[in-house]
Amino acid sequence: MSNNGQPGIPKPKYSMTDDIAEQLKAMAKKLPATCEEYNIINMTSGADLLNQGVLEVKKGGLVLPVEIGQMYEVPSIALRNLNHNLKLRKFYYAQGIVGIVEYFRVFPEYLITMQGQYPSLWKNGTYIGVNEGTQMPIDPTWLRKMEAMKQMQSQINQQ
Repeated sequence: MSNNGQPGIPKPKYSMTDDIAEQLKAMAKKLPATCEEYNIINMTSGADLLNQGVLEVKKGGLVLPVEIGQMYEVPSIALRNLNHNLKLRKFYYAQGIVGIVEYFRVFPEYLITMQGQYPSLWKNGTYIGVNEGTQMPIDPTWLRKMEAMKQMQSQINQQ
């Protein structure tokens, strides 16, 4: 990511012709709409951190006590609508046709994950969209399911 959380197109390893660009655009239109997460920084007051039970923060490599009157940078996750065309281009530039195949391989699981984490963004199975920068908690039911799966996997690994 670059440009304040905006997706950047890496230095191309593969060149893109107009024909390839049109094919990617056509592929992108056929994919179901969904959201994507991206990293942001929120400014949070020391008072808010203390109310959340955060007593110390790491700043400049040091662990310091939270001060009520100070403001702190807190890494967070925001949502926006996924731009398939941009993602397909990014995958193509990095890996050529192998990148496109990879995108189509990972996307179905990614879609299921987004539907599970943010079920309020889907109505009757249709993505309703999100305003860029929206922040919402991951669905607690999804988190419990993932924790249960993690525990089951741990038990399997111990056998």
